[in-house]
Amino acid sequence: MTPSVRRVSAIVHWFIILTLLSSILSFDFNQSPPKPNISKQYDPNFRPNHGAVSDMLNLSIDDFSVLEVDTTRMKFTADFTLRTSWTDPRLVNAVNKSTVFVKSFPNIWIPGTIILDSIALGASGASENGKSLMIKPQGEVVLNQRHVTEIRCQMSFVKLPFDRQECWIKIKSFAYPRLHLDMVWNGQVDVSRAKVFDSEFSLVSIQQSTDTEQNIQGEFRILSAIVILRRSPWKHVRATMLPTLFLTFIAYLTLFVTTEDASSLINWVPFSLGLTRTLLTLIVFIVTQIILQFYYLRSPDGTVSGLDIWMASFLGIQFLILCLNLSLLIKPIRSASNLSPDSKSKPRLQRIAKHFIVGIPIFILLFFIIYFLVYFI
Repeated sequence: MTPSVRRVSAIVHWFIILTLLSSILSFDFNQSPPKPNISKQYDPNFRPNHGAVSDMLNLSIDDFSVLEVDTTRMKFTADFTLRTSWTDPRLVNAVNKSTVFVKSFPNIWIPGTIILDSIALGASGASENGKSLMIKPQGEVVLNQRHVTEIRCQMSFVKLPFDRQECWIKIKSFAYPRLHLDMVWNGQVDVSRAKVFDSEFSLVSIQQSTDTEQNIQGEFRILSAIVILRRSPWKHVRATMLPTLFLTFIAYLTLFVTTEDASSLINWVPFSLGLTRTLLTLIVFIVTQIILQFYYLRSPDGTVSGLDIWMASFLGIQFLILCLNLSLLIKPIRSASNLSPDSKSKPRLQRIAKHFIVGIPIFILLFFIIYFLVYFI
């Protein structure tokens, strides 16, 4: 190859490279889709069937997530995409193929819906405002709106920490009653893809219902998605319930430490055993109180919960054992000091201790059965 041919070949190669770079740099990656061919008589202020039958909206929820469950304020934060579809005969053949609009929408009629008892926290996604609109050649319109919203939830804490909460997402048209606009659910929420980012709760199911609301403006359709959440109880079982049960068992074992009656003098060996079991029971009671202060989950609305019943029952057992051990400890001292001539008091306390040994396991067994029936069934 002669030098002149090589120069011509290099010039051609560089020309091709520069042409490609110029094309890439001049390409508009954010170019908008072609505008739909909408009739000049189209009025976006009127619904598709204005003056005739009511229009029908088909709604569905996709990409559902629970970001947070605030039991103190009785609210939960949800992140989901609300898909609304309807048919507008005025848009038939407005586009040649299904066209998606993201940054700017064509000036067409779009139904307004609201989520009751909610506060919008923002939205994000494929577009800056979390919305996209698709128009199909046959006149079908699909609106996708991402919602990140905080919704009020009426919670019940009677079965805490084994409680289940039902939180409602209510969707309503704020402009049109049922006479002009009706709404239906289009399919079920895919629970298998739903996520819960609050470690305290897990998602059980999402049920959907259709209701109506009557006011002075007419009858409005309300679509509801009932989000059923179940608390994960094992954190509280490990932190409070099991330790309380174990500490009560230790206090119960002190009832098997017997002491002899010292008559008018104190026998220091039995007395030291009585003092030891009394102090052990007192320590158990104090430790349980510390657990109550630092790890106990209280009902936010002051309702007596299942955890309250559990703690109160076992604290009561510990307190009774402490009082009995304290009485058995004080009795020899009072006898030695001739402060109490009643010689029958000590045997009576010993009989009570024997009744405790038999009665406490029976009480706990009955308590477990009733507790299970009330809080698990």
